[in-house]
Amino acid sequence: MKRGFSFPELLMVMGIIAILSTFMVTNLLNTQRKVNIDTSVSKIVGDFKHQQLKSMMRDTDGQTTSDYYGVYFEPTRYTLFRGSSYSAGNTSNFVVDLDGAQLSSIGQVEIIFASGSGEINGFGNNQKTITIFQGTAQKIITINKFGVVTNIN
Repeated sequence: MKRGFSFPELLMVMGIIAILSTFMVTNLLNTQRKVNIDTSVSKIVGDFKHQQLKSMMRDTDGQTTSDYYGVYFEPTRYTLFRGSSYSAGNTSNFVVDLDGAQLSSIGQVEIIFASGSGEINGFGNNQKTITIFQGTAQKIITINKFGVVTNIN
């Protein structure tokens, strides 16, 4: 009487383990991407509202006069800035990297909030969207002319 497993039985068990491992790794990577995108959305919305609030309060940010505040979007990061337009060399700019996520479909490269009202300068009547994606996962942020985030899906 022989004890143990035959070679075909061992191959079958190893194949089943390999298939299950593949499914587990795939699901874990998708979950990680979703968490990264949710984190990026939270960062963008929080910074967006912070810049708008600074404009509405006419924050001087340590300067002698109040000014506009805005957000400048690039494919893998965005920059928080002070002034009526984005200036790449300004030392007061604050750059936020998106940790592997990317931006697209923003319609406008920079969004500037009006001092006092907090409305978006030169926005028009339509809503604008910011699409954030990483791999196959994506989120869309919709913003109206008043600078209000109206939808995240």
